[in-house]
Amino acid sequence: MSDLKEIITKRWIIWSVGIVGGIVLLVLLASWVLPGLLKEQLDSSLKESVRKASDGLYSISYSDLSVNILLGNAGVSDVMLRSDSTVYKRLLEQKKAPDQVASVQTDRLSLEGVSILKLLLFKSLDIDEIRVESPNVTLAVDKKPYNTNRPKKSPYEIINQVLQSIHIDRISFTSVDFTYINNNGEKSKKNHLEELYLDVSDFRLNEETAQDTSRVLYAQQIEIRLKGLTLDAGNDHYTFSMKELALSSRDSTIKVQNVHYKPRHGKDQYSKVIGISKDRYDFKFENIVARRVDVRRFLMRQQLFAEVLEIDKGLMDIYRDRNYPDPEENQTGRYPHQLLKQAKFVVCFDTVRVRGTEVYYGERSEKTGLRGIIKFTGTQGTITNLTNDTATIARRPYCRVRAYTRFMGASRLNAYFNFNMASDNGTFNCGGSMRDFSIKQINPVTRALAKASVESGQLNLLKFQMQANSYESHITMQMLYNNLEVNVLKQDDESGKLEKRSLLSNLLNGLIIKNNNPSGDGPARVADVTVKRQPSDSFFNLIWQSILASIKDVVSGEADKPETEKDKDKQDQKKEDDQKKKGFFKRLFN
Repeated sequence: MSDLKEIITKRWIIWSVGIVGGIVLLVLLASWVLPGLLKEQLDSSLKESVRKASDGLYSISYSDLSVNILLGNAGVSDVMLRSDSTVYKRLLEQKKAPDQVASVQTDRLSLEGVSILKLLLFKSLDIDEIRVESPNVTLAVDKKPYNTNRPKKSPYEIINQVLQSIHIDRISFTSVDFTYINNNGEKSKKNHLEELYLDVSDFRLNEETAQDTSRVLYAQQIEIRLKGLTLDAGNDHYTFSMKELALSSRDSTIKVQNVHYKPRHGKDQYSKVIGISKDRYDFKFENIVARRVDVRRFLMRQQLFAEVLEIDKGLMDIYRDRNYPDPEENQTGRYPHQLLKQAKFVVCFDTVRVRGTEVYYGERSEKTGLRGIIKFTGTQGTITNLTNDTATIARRPYCRVRAYTRFMGASRLNAYFNFNMASDNGTFNCGGSMRDFSIKQINPVTRALAKASVESGQLNLLKFQMQANSYESHITMQMLYNNLEVNVLKQDDESGKLEKRSLLSNLLNGLIIKNNNPSGDGPARVADVTVKRQPSDSFFNLIWQSILASIKDVVSGEADKPETEKDKDKQDQKKEDDQKKKGFFKRLFN
């Protein structure tokens, strides 16, 4: 009995070893044979998919395609995706050419966790991860008019010719070397980005997700980060750069560090290079964060809509050299809100919060050769309804700015701007108020630009309101002050130093300048001035000239108004003298 049992046991062992050995042999045979068959299948499917999806425009090539069936991994070496110039030319003739043409090159593309059975049996491409390291990507854009309203195939309609669905848990691009070429316009413009990172989670492309609006480009989450971006600012005299940009669809945020709209030439060289007197802009901000961003709209329609935009630690430096002739070009239609409305990139921010920003407006005088700079420090404020979206403007036409700053780093200035975005002639209004300011603090400006200095004077209140458009401004100003005394200066031809002109200073203070406002028991003088805008004047220059004209009217006494009709005769008698004073005052301070 024991012998029979031993025989049966040995047979089971032999059968078990034989079955296991057979399975191992089959697996080994499969691992030797199937990779070749599968490699051919993948190779032909991949190349055919690229060709069909692009109407023959693109082809893909590589030096090696390796497949590991047991692990479900695959790797492609020396990958090159390129366009066929002959096919592109044919598509141009047929008016079927796309707006963008791309080329991609990478040393290695890795796929992990590929489901071979799903691919072969169900035409479903299921992958755990696709990883692409240090690829070179070039994208050339040349928009065609016939593509504007042409119906386009959805991505699912394109892949449905070869696959039923695509599911990838993660797609990772690291250290992408990206070149963007814009062929629209008179000349081609090239921008280069050395480091771009892209992470895509849970990418699903099938019949259901093609209609799923909760996903962004068919993915559950997209993270984009780019470093060291420098762009052509659309002007030969400026560049636009940023240290880093990060986008997260999970948090619905876009974060930007160290943004700089930078002139290519310094303050002494800018007008010399362009040959005219023109505002030079130098804007930079350390941190910008857009919150509650419509990421789907941003990526798919290239429009930036966000509820909140936060701007921290910035500098806005506007400068003009008056030693050069004014530009002949007409600046009409180039106010900030008009330029925003004309911009091709559509933006819409419900609220913009600005903190810790410095604002400078400076000029170099053609009379003295010196620079005078008006400074607004510690500027903060809010902007509501900042947009150039036509639908939003139709509902809410006004963009409103409320700002709080310190004029010349001293007195607190409260200011506002209301821009009518729906206006065809640049309509806006603005105003501000300031108290308790020692007027001597503006000496660096008046000495350089007006050959004058303030000996004494205390500003008790300055308050103004201005209405303006592309052609003129109308400003009303109340300016209350005490003990104002001004010195007229002359400039030494050799040394360039400014020295006091005693006789003219005495005449100015004794006959022209009103030392106090109000004077005695009379009412306070209020300026009411209309300034015609010169076609070459900028937005900032118009505001500065309007405020300066109002100050002149108050200080010179030209803002005096008769209280009753019986004062009219006295006012008429003074008219000729006032005109002489006005001419003298204008020669001094213009």
